Amino acid sequence: MLLGFYASAAARPLWIGFDLLLVAGMALTGWLARRRDGRAALTAAGLTALMLADVWFDVMTARPGYRPTSIVMALTLELPFAAACAAFALRVRAQGWR
Repeated sequence: MLLGFYASAAARPLWIGFDLLLVAGMALTGWLARRRDGRAALTAAGLTALMLADVWFDVMTARPGYRPTSIVMALTLELPFAAACAAFALRVRAQGWR
């Protein structure tokens, strides 16, 4: 997340747009969860996949000087968030939200 700040100038709009997509997914998941809507599992699973893709591309496309920062962000923020989304999706499915 927030790769747009240390990506190449040409890639910044792409990554900022991707981050905005993540924010929209988070908002939708939160809204569905508040309503105890079972579709929250789908959006949480989608967020998991998007976060894993974001981590991969953040680390692999980071400029060499920013790669350590990208790895630290992945390990401390993005991967735990992806794991929490996956756990939430599984919990919603197990509880049978409708």
